[in-house]
Amino acid sequence: MQKKTQGAISVEEDIWAEFEGVPTVEKIVKNSSPLDLDADPEFVAGYLKAQFVEDIFKAMHEQGINRNQLAAKLGKSRQYVGRILNEKANFTLETLAEIACALNMQVAARMYARGERSVILPIVKKPQLTLFSDYVPDTNTVSPKTGGKNAGHLAA
Repeated sequence: MQKKTQGAISVEEDIWAEFEGVPTVEKIVKNSSPLDLDADPEFVAGYLKAQFVEDIFKAMHEQGINRNQLAAKLGKSRQYVGRILNEKANFTLETLAEIACALNMQVAARMYARGERSVILPIVKKPQLTLFSDYVPDTNTVSPKTGGKNAGHLAA
């Protein structure tokens, strides 16, 4: 994999170098089916941890909060926050809740049957239509066409 392209390291080598020593990537390469990873608690835990850390970074960026500020909100040291953001610490549900509350976020941890996934769908508001069933005859109005009574109106 150490192909060199005109004296420079190839893009492929750069990408894989980022994952050097990460056990989850090694498992992906060794397993023949990606579904096998769903049965590996170590992989699932690592994946969830990586997702959570990504969510923390995203929330910090959106709120303009740095590691020191997050540590102050948590009442913890900057090193503690660093261990979490570097995925060195094991997370408990309490840790997840503390960080989410400090960032004014919510946590959703759900379990699904294999093969099922959570899907976020947009909510489309249907336009309200006035139906003819809302039509109420009115004996006190005059029809614009005939000038007679019982032209009716739409119920308000």
